[in-house]
Amino acid sequence: MNLLLNSLLLIHEYVKNSSNISNDQDHLENIIEDMKKEIIRQEEEREALKKTINAYRNEKDFFLSAMNALPYPIFIKNEQAEFVFFNDAYKKYFHISDDEYIGKTVLSLDYLPIEDRENYQDEDLNLIRNGTITNYTKNFQLSDETISATLYWSCGFRSNNSQRGLIGSIVDITAEKNLQAQLGSTIDELTAINIKIEKEKMHDSLTSLYNRYGLSFAINSLDAIRKDENCSICVLFIDLDCFKCVNDIYGHLEGDKILVDFSNILKQTCRENDILIRYGGEEFLAVLVHTDLKAAKEMAERIRICCATNLILPDNKSVTVSIGVVKFRAEEDFEHCLLRVDSALYEAKKNGRNQIVIR
Repeated sequence: MNLLLNSLLLIHEYVKNSSNISNDQDHLENIIEDMKKEIIRQEEEREALKKTINAYRNEKDFFLSAMNALPYPIFIKNEQAEFVFFNDAYKKYFHISDDEYIGKTVLSLDYLPIEDRENYQDEDLNLIRNGTITNYTKNFQLSDETISATLYWSCGFRSNNSQRGLIGSIVDITAEKNLQAQLGSTIDELTAINIKIEKEKMHDSLTSLYNRYGLSFAINSLDAIRKDENCSICVLFIDLDCFKCVNDIYGHLEGDKILVDFSNILKQTCRENDILIRYGGEEFLAVLVHTDLKAAKEMAERIRICCATNLILPDNKSVTVSIGVVKFRAEEDFEHCLLRVDSALYEAKKNGRNQIVIR
């Protein structure tokens, strides 16, 4: 450009100084002057264009650097659902290069199952056409055969010049999914432990029967049963006779054995829906549902006879029991019922033990 300008200047000087030039000299000088101005204008336009191109390049480099700085895979597709860009994270995630897939659709992604490719292609075209958004979790099998859990998001868009396209991102949530599974497993374990602890808290460790703490929970279950007017509930209060002597004479190990044997007699004699409680020491409660006084007395008698026959001490003496029996009245609470059955037990013990008293 500078060479051409210098040449025109030389022509201008030549024409100006030449004696052979006619009166058209002024006209020629005007033409040359106009050419100089046009050349200068074009030079200015070229400089402005160079600045615009440099600014575009800088803007493009900025955009690419920003996209490549993102830690998760990003891709962009044109209106034909062909890849026009994917960032470094996308290339690294799927182990691909620009040369392999730029200008191609998802149908060319041989690292995906063919069925997935076809579904993605239909989905991409629909999103591009309607400008809509989709997102869901998706598992990808990577080139090293590992399974990666991801959150997949893509959105159809339209630029200012009405050019349509699609942008999408893939966030690897494998670590979060693994942590979620571990937390779920931990929660299950803690739930099982809590259930076990709660059960142990409500049950006597020696006999596995309900303890006093568990009694309150067991009694709550009677409320629904008592609403049935035809349901009769009876309570047995059982005491192992002279049990303190058993511990004093034969030792606590033998005493514990007698307690366990007696609890087994209760379990075998009573029914599955009856509530059995070790109330304290050698005292036991049996809450018999759907049982009238006659049936309760019969069950108490079976327990008494079975104990006298089977609770045998090392010197072949038997351990007997005293039992109080009452019917749980509809108008009373369990505490009042407990007072009445305790009174019946006290009378049985007072009258010589190894007997049943009904109130």
